[in-house]
This record gives sequence, C-alpha cells and structure tokens, in this order.
Amino acid sequence: MIPGRYSRNLVILVILLAIASLGLGWLYFHVHAWITLFNLFLVWLVLVGLILYQVRRINREVSLFFQSIRNQDSTRGYNLSKSDPLFRDMHRQMNIILEDLGKIRSEKEQDYLFFRTVFDHADVGLLVYDEDGAISLINRSACVLLGTPKPGNINAINLPGKDGLSFPGNIRPGERTMIKLTRDKEIIQLSVRSRQIKVSGKNLTLLSVQNIRQELEQHEVESWQRLIRVFIHEIMNSVSPITLTSSGIIGLMEAEDANGRLPDAQQHVEILSGLKAIRKRSKGISTFMNSYRQLTRIPTPDFAWVEVKQLSETIGRLMKDDFQRMGIAFEIMLSPRETRLWCDEKLVEQVLINLLRNATEAMVNTPAPAIALSCVSLQEWVEMRVKDNGPGIDPGIQENIFVPFFSTKAEGTGIGLSLSRQIMTLHGGRIAVHSVPGETSFVLNFPSILTR
Repeated sequence: MIPGRYSRNLVILVILLAIASLGLGWLYFHVHAWITLFNLFLVWLVLVGLILYQVRRINREVSLFFQSIRNQDSTRGYNLSKSDPLFRDMHRQMNIILEDLGKIRSEKEQDYLFFRTVFDHADVGLLVYDEDGAISLINRSACVLLGTPKPGNINAINLPGKDGLSFPGNIRPGERTMIKLTRDKEIIQLSVRSRQIKVSGKNLTLLSVQNIRQELEQHEVESWQRLIRVFIHEIMNSVSPITLTSSGIIGLMEAEDANGRLPDAQQHVEILSGLKAIRKRSKGISTFMNSYRQLTRIPTPDFAWVEVKQLSETIGRLMKDDFQRMGIAFEIMLSPRETRLWCDEKLVEQVLINLLRNATEAMVNTPAPAIALSCVSLQEWVEMRVKDNGPGIDPGIQENIFVPFFSTKAEGTGIGLSLSRQIMTLHGGRIAVHSVPGETSFVLNFPSILTR
C-alpha cells in the first residue's frame, strides 16, 4: 500500500537517478569532463540517498503498523493534521484498519465475556484441562460440587468415592460415569461425562459434572408411587373378594349355629364354592408376590464377550416352533456380522426372548406377520432392535409399559419389560420403545466395544 503522493515523488527520484546515471556514463566515455563528472556523481549519490531514505521511512511506518496489529494495539493512531503530506493517505488507510481491528477486538472481548458469564452461570459443573492436566477453565458450579477452590491442575483433585470409584481417576474419554462421593458427611451422586476436543492443535478434555441426587430421589419417589398404586390395585382385587366371600361363609355358619343345626347339602355347596374362590384368589396373591420376588432378585451379570451372530441364531432356534405355529416370518440382520457384546449372555437372551414373545402375542390377528431382529454397531453403542408389523402400542400406555406389574394382557404378570429394563441398566445400557400402527420396535443399546 503506497500512497499516491509518495509514489509520485519516488518515481521522480528514480527517473532523476536514471538520468544522472546516463549522464555519468556519457560524460565518462565521451566528454571526459572530470569536474562536471564529479559534480554529477555527487548529485547521483544524493539521489540514491534520498531514495533509500524514502524507502526506509515507509518501511518504518509499515513495520510500526504491523507491530500494532501483532500486539492487537488498536489505540495507536495517526493525527492526519500533523502527518507528513507524503504519508497522509497511507495514515488515513492505516487509521481505518486500526479502527476495524479495535471493533473486532471489542466484539471478541464481549463474546468472551458473554461466554464466561454463561460458563460460570451454568448449573452443570464444567472444567477444561490439557494433556498435562493444567486446568484452563473451571466454573463456579464445578468448584461447589467438588468442594474445592479453583485448582490449577486436574491431578490436584483426588476425591475417593464409594464402590471403588474416584474423581477424576475413573473418568475415561467419551464415557459417562456415576460416582458417589461423601462430602461434609453428606453423600452426593455425581454424573460425570468426559469429552475430548482439539483447539489450536492442543488436545483438551472437557468434563461436565452434575449432582443428580435430587433428580434421582424425585424419580425414585415417582417410581415408588406408581409401584404402590399397582400393588394396591392388585392386592385389593384379591382381598376384596376374599373378604366378601369369607364374610358370607361366616354369616352362613353363624346363622346355622344359632339354629343349632348343621348346614344342609345346598349350604355345603355354597360354603365349598366360597372356600375354592378364596383359595383361587390366595393363589393369585401368591403368584403376584412370587413375580415381585423375581423382579427384586436379578443375579449380578457375569460379563463375557458374546458373538451377536451366535446369540441371534440361538434365540431364533428357541423361538422357531412359535414362529411356525403363528406363521411369522423371522429375519436376522447384522451389521457387521462380527459384532460382539460385553454382556451376560443368559440375561440378554432372557430379554430378547421376552421381547420376541411379546411381539408374537401381539400379532395374533395380523395378516402376513413378520419379526426382524437386527443389530448395528455404532460409534458409542451397539444397537439391537426387535421390530414387528403388529397393531402397535396405544400411545396412552407406552409410558407405563416398563412400570412393574403393569400389563394389558389378562394373564400377564407385568414384570417382563420391567425386568428387561433392569437387566439393561445392569449392563450400562438402555431400552426404549417406538410404536406406531403397523410397526413396533424395541431398541436395546449396549455400550460399544470401542469404549471398553
């Protein structure tokens, strides 16, 4: 960027220098006028000095300008009224650039201030550290949750928890971990998630820390309330008939006892019928309580590597007779076929068989019934899906199908799906349902082998 007036002067000096050089050469080779030649040589030196001086001046101005940009010093400016006329145009353009630089810097500072305000205001604890453990960012919530002032290094934080876990020792990149810590004689349950990011060529780790004890307690209360409602409903359905029947029998026996005679044949039949009803309802209560016992006594998973292909084919053979009897087309789709699960094979087999049986029972009146068992290996999850083309699940009851003892079947115990959810939780996974008329899918997500 060379201003017009400066460039014109520089061009004039270069032309004069060229003319002086030609004059020196002509005088030296043709005229041999040594005094004139000497004077012209002095003029030539002056012109060279002037050109070098002008070039150095603009180099100095440009150097100072770029130094201001490098130092992000937008306060440096040029007073145009005091500027050298040769550089006034250049200074005007430099002032414009420095003003734009100042605006950009001000916007960046405002954005950073906004980011820090939001970062510190977040209820979730957040902290960022590099490969050496140096913490570059940590917000107020993280300090409160961890019960420590702002540390300089992640290694300075060592909070032992229950179940052999600790913070941050048991946190692995890309994984979500639940840690119980004891702080000030109070147990807090933290959900900690780690994620690796790369900024300006540096590998950074972002940790999010959240106290979920209150949410867990609220969810636990709601779960207990739903469970108690189901318990009351099931028990009252059995207790009320037992109470009424036993009261009738007692009343009949008391009436006959008051008359001083034994029940006749008709009364004997009524008493026997009432006792059978009581026995039937008592067995119902016993079956209900056995189901509850099964729900609360899930064995600890015995983890091992399981080939999904082998697991799927085994389940297909076990369900083959049911599929043939119902005329159900069964298909297995695996991608890739070599996918493995880190799981308890028997427990996962129990979950899949339960889902397949539910699908089979739901398609009694479905034309051309079909069930597909698929498995897809994703980045963080291995997803298994049981899909059928049955009538679907009523949207009004979808949120209740995993509640213990909730069942839409007359002879159902209502523990199958609840048991399946508990088994998936023990595997660090989850189960979900997606249903519309004509298609229902139960999705099982297991932690991917890539995170193991």
